[in-house]
Amino acid sequence: MDKKTDSRTMPPAADPEAREKQLVNLAVDLAEKQLRDGTAPASVINHYLKLQRLRLSKIVKLAN
Repeated sequence: MDKKTDSRTMPPAADPEAREKQLVNLAVDLAEKQLRDGTAPASVINHYLKLQRLRLSKIVKLAN
């Protein structure tokens, strides 16, 4: 979702899968804002740290 798009002007989702994608995009945008503002709760910080650790683990496994 474009950062400049107001959620009130977002067209309605065509199906449940598209709606889920919209909601995930909104959640990621909010998490990014919180991280940048220094207001992210520990659960958000831990979530992204865990994602990075999993990605690095996969890279190491592929390299071996």
